[in-house]
Amino acid sequence: MKKILLVWMVWAMGITLSTAQEPSPAGPGHSIEAIKIAYMTKQLGLSAEEAQRFWPVYNKYMDEVKRARRENRSDELAFEEKVLNVRKQYRGEFGKVFNDEARANKVFQCDKNFGMMMREEWQKRRQLRDGMSGPGGTRPFRGGKQGGGN
Repeated sequence: MKKILLVWMVWAMGITLSTAQEPSPAGPGHSIEAIKIAYMTKQLGLSAEEAQRFWPVYNKYMDEVKRARRENRSDELAFEEKVLNVRKQYRGEFGKVFNDEARANKVFQCDKNFGMMMREEWQKRRQLRDGMSGPGGTRPFRGGKQGGGN
């Protein structure tokens, strides 16, 4: 069962990446995108057929959210209003994919939960990094020759 799920997730990632409008560069963002695909696929319980229909719609949804952010950088209220309108529009689109309003709404919950998980992970890593700093914000000595005479 795990092998089937793994093969299916790789297949779903391939579809998602091939339908993206702009290729994402390989790097940290790319691996986060892959983690998000796996997370949302599992949380939404997507079948292969649903994934084929879902990911292109979801990618368009995310493009519109990103565009709203770019267009309303300095006006948070206008951004939130635009995103609310986009979510209302795409709730119907996701409903068509799933033929189920509850699962359509779950898309937004999963998206929000993933963002919170990423923020928590980032904060943990930042605390670990900052905790490794010595007095004055410098990292402690980690070996090798120190100063003049060892």
